Amino acid sequence: MPGDPVGMTRSPGPDHTRAPVLDALTDDRGTAGELLAALRDLARSAPGFPPASAPAVPEAAELRMPQARLPRDAYFGPVEDVPLERAAGPSRRR
Repeated sequence: MPGDPVGMTRSPGPDHTRAPVLDALTDDRGTAGELLAALRDLARSAPGFPPASAPAVPEAAELRMPQARLPRDAYFGPVEDVPLERAAGPSRRR
């Protein structure tokens, strides 16, 4: 692929079957080669690994958090000016 620093074609986007680490963790052919060698070593060693247990994945309903108010109501609702000294959490002066 033209302009590709490691000379490899890119997938259309990351998903669970691809490792998008070449873009994120490599700078040139040398570091890409080191990473690929490490991944090949890992793949060769994988048959000796113990089987992984299935992860505990909560049901979607368990992941839903209670909503204090609708986003529309929070955005357009009443406001209060609070002095910086009384503000809770991190604040930056503008």
